[in-house]
Amino acid sequence: MSLLPRPSAARAAATVAAATAPSSSRGFAASSLLLAAAKGKAPKAPAKKKASSFAKKPPAAKSGSGGRASDITLRYAEARPPPDLGDFVRFHPESLIASNVGRPSTFPRQTIEQLRAFGLPRRLSKDLDSPGGPTSVVRQCTLDMAQRLDGIKSGKKAAKWVLAGEKGSGRSTLLLQTASYALESGWIVLYVPHASEWINSSSPYRYSPSTSTFHQPALASKLLGQLLSVNAEALASVTLPKSVKLEDGREVSQGTNLAEVAKLGRSEDVAVGVLDAVIGALAQQSEHPLLVAIDEAQTLFSRSAYRTPDDEPVESYHLSTPLLFLDLIAGRKPFTSGAILTSLSHSVPSYPFTPTLSSALSLPTTQPLTPYTPLEAVHHAHASALEKIDVDGLSTAEATGMFELAARKGWSRATGDEGFIASLIAAGGNTGEFARGLSRTLVATPAEL
Repeated sequence: MSLLPRPSAARAAATVAAATAPSSSRGFAASSLLLAAAKGKAPKAPAKKKASSFAKKPPAAKSGSGGRASDITLRYAEARPPPDLGDFVRFHPESLIASNVGRPSTFPRQTIEQLRAFGLPRRLSKDLDSPGGPTSVVRQCTLDMAQRLDGIKSGKKAAKWVLAGEKGSGRSTLLLQTASYALESGWIVLYVPHASEWINSSSPYRYSPSTSTFHQPALASKLLGQLLSVNAEALASVTLPKSVKLEDGREVSQGTNLAEVAKLGRSEDVAVGVLDAVIGALAQQSEHPLLVAIDEAQTLFSRSAYRTPDDEPVESYHLSTPLLFLDLIAGRKPFTSGAILTSLSHSVPSYPFTPTLSSALSLPTTQPLTPYTPLEAVHHAHASALEKIDVDGLSTAEATGMFELAARKGWSRATGDEGFIASLIAAGGNTGEFARGLSRTLVATPAEL
């Protein structure tokens, strides 16, 4: 039932009649408008809105913080020139002596630029690009690795190592220091900062019936280009010990220098065979020892992200690039002079340490290993061939050097013994945590607010 009053029938009829009856005033008004339009100019059409366009933009404001880029003036109160680190130790082979342990050092720029050709870990790249140039602290483990390389160069047999330690212990920095030392000492260096790229399905691959493995031609070509750009002169002095037949049927004759052989790898059609020939030749000569430095090495002992045509997972040792270096580690290929230095990384969540790797290297694990824990036999055998080197925490001298480096570079405002001891105790001797603790002191203290 409606609560609104119903209009009467008479009122409704009157309303309809009024609406339909012609209106003289309405007709007069319309006629007047038509006459006026005929006598004067035609009325203008209403203006159309301009469509949005990227062709022309309104000029930028000239006041406030806007305007042209050339008009912007930086007024940062604490801006200062790059620090002068000329008194730091230069990271040369002759500087790696016991008296320099704990002292900050600067990398030779030419050597760092050579290593950049291989790429750098993201965090290290950020630190090396900071004002003042690339720097690090000489640690006791730095000297130990240099002495190991010197022993191999003086005639000891080839070695295969893996750097282990807790997260933030400084393994990646030690790997970079060792690669830098080797370049400065006349070694041929292949530095691999991201071994996860070998198995994460980021490179094309194809099955090779002749080798029963999956070839990675683009990756092989890339590695050859990097190896050649950094070690061209040394490669030119080493020759093939025997002739090599490539995948396209060509034969590279014995005695061809390795620089010329590596250039053939620009063609992806033969790159896999060329990389195998070059690395094989380098592993058997002693004029220029070979250092293969591999970060994120746990990926070599993991299942890859590649799949077979039947959608079955592919193990790392079924891929041409990892298999080449696993053959050297396991002793299936001769390796007379040089070293393979690998480093485990906690920074690749897609490839954590597997129970197989933990068992092979006796790594600490949160899950107990029992006789019933399933282990992958081939990965276990490969990892067991590596000699483990533990990277320990900071000594007091090394922490002092890091403290000085952070203060000189402007990474920290902590001053005096109190700030140093507080950061070191909080870090528990861990290199990464100590560096983070120093950087947190950049936050303004209550006295500065």
